[in-house]
Amino acid sequence: MSRRSHLALQLEAKQLRLASIADRIRKRLHRSSYWRDIAARHSLNGVTRKQLSQLLARELHSSNQESAVVALPEFEVRGTQCFYGGNALGAIDEDIAKNVQILQSGGTAPNLAALLKAGLAVQTRASASNVPDRALILSPHRDDSSLSIGGIMVARAKQEAHTVCNVFTTSSWLGQDFPACELQAVSRLRESEEVLSRRVLGATGVGLGLWEADIRTAHRCATENYSEREDAIFEGDPDLRSPGERDSIEYGFWYLMEQLCPSRVYFPLGLGSHIDHLFLSDFGKAKLASIATRYPACRIYFYEDLPYATYEHIDVNAFVSREAMNGVALAPEYEDISEHFEAKIQAIAAHRSQFRRSENEDRLRTYAELLAAETGFDVGQLAERVWRVQP
Repeated sequence: MSRRSHLALQLEAKQLRLASIADRIRKRLHRSSYWRDIAARHSLNGVTRKQLSQLLARELHSSNQESAVVALPEFEVRGTQCFYGGNALGAIDEDIAKNVQILQSGGTAPNLAALLKAGLAVQTRASASNVPDRALILSPHRDDSSLSIGGIMVARAKQEAHTVCNVFTTSSWLGQDFPACELQAVSRLRESEEVLSRRVLGATGVGLGLWEADIRTAHRCATENYSEREDAIFEGDPDLRSPGERDSIEYGFWYLMEQLCPSRVYFPLGLGSHIDHLFLSDFGKAKLASIATRYPACRIYFYEDLPYATYEHIDVNAFVSREAMNGVALAPEYEDISEHFEAKIQAIAAHRSQFRRSENEDRLRTYAELLAAETGFDVGQLAERVWRVQP
């Protein structure tokens, strides 16, 4: 390579780094000015019990929909340029663009496989009905259930009807492809994505409407002269600080338990130390005795937060030890998801405002292969693991 070419590559790399830094600064400035305005009008959030009862009752009675291949929500093609949520994501192949347009016009695209592989469409299925059991899954955010136990949800669909309770569903976080925008717009986009993701998994769900950690942190910065630290969301304080929020989660959880009488309930382990995940993990540990007393037939599980469990510095064994579980013993259970891994990946890909399909697929497949090998499955099989609370 000539010196001129080498210098040109160095300059291009520097420009890309500067553009990335500028984008992060722009997003932070936007959030800062936005929250100075909103903090004057809103206190830390909670939902009244009456509002929550009405919300959960309405969402629990959502109707089943038939299976279909559908494009992602908020996705459109203009020529060969693709847009998502009003944001330009780049150009795509002419054949792919044509197939997307056919699909969105109500026709059947001739190259559905390519659309699915590209993460531009998903294969949905009807929600489970007339099955013997129900399962309740506590999920910190709208994408966590599909990431962590999406394979189990599909694999057990004939035995269990799954209901996902997403707790922190008011969001301002978007992936790298997207500019900063109002949290109402972000939350609506993520809700439409999660509805589609649940349809891929054949599940139903509800959202409690509480703020995600970054919003709570921004609110504290604006109202309490709080200095945001690098560890404010990861390795930070999991205290929600708001009695209203705690009451909403407590009331919403027991409301759903009463309505569903589930045979299984799932909580996150809290891998990765995200404070929203840690709070729900601690919440689950605190409710073990109450669940056992009120619902003695209900089996309680903790699931591995993905993709955090795949990170080299995360020691899953440390999180499932008796010491970490306040003396409670956990036993691993493995589920063969070999035939359902593609559905799981499509459910994750439905959350396009968070990440591209390619960002998770290889990492999650490798981890699923390791779990399958660990439990003695045949070579080439894939598994997910959850941890059951022992009596």
